[in-house]
Amino acid sequence: MSHSTPEPTALSPELKNVVRNTIGAEIRNLTELQSSIIPERVAECIHALSSAKRIIVQGIGTSGALASYAETRLARRGFQTTSTDITGLRLADFLIQLRPGDVLLVTSRVTGHRDIDVAMSHAANLGVRCFSLPDLMEGELSRAGALVLIDMISSALAVLNPSMVEETNKTLNALRAELAGRPMDIFGAIRDLDSASTEPR
Repeated sequence: MSHSTPEPTALSPELKNVVRNTIGAEIRNLTELQSSIIPERVAECIHALSSAKRIIVQGIGTSGALASYAETRLARRGFQTTSTDITGLRLADFLIQLRPGDVLLVTSRVTGHRDIDVAMSHAANLGVRCFSLPDLMEGELSRAGALVLIDMISSALAVLNPSMVEETNKTLNALRAELAGRPMDIFGAIRDLDSASTEPR
């Protein structure tokens, strides 16, 4: 038996509370993130990723979606990137592909998770540098905070590699135009370069 719900004309008081409390919590999380960033670790991570032959992004559970998002953001800026949310024994098949020159970026909270611990240990044995988003700050990292860190890292890498970003953006738009059958002119990556400039481009 199906149940129909009347079309809402406005948010109920309960739903208003959900909206207000959720947004309020994330505002507090992002405000705390701004003062919790560890600049030395952030700089070390950004420069390691900038010089990586390939960036491997690993996430577990819901952080797997963050890993996929990070892969897209970094690939659009010209970096050779792959991501995984594989767990269990199948993770071994992925980890044997790690090579010196890679850099591992972990989007998950890493404390006490065997799959993350094994991945980071194997990477360290190969001399592959490892960074996790939660380790770039003091305290707890929220989901919104993780997204902001990913965007911040991809923007910083774009600023360090402007010619690669511009060339990749040109190729990306050309491919989009072919796929869409009409001109495409999307400059998301170029805006990263603008964000670091005090003068308008």
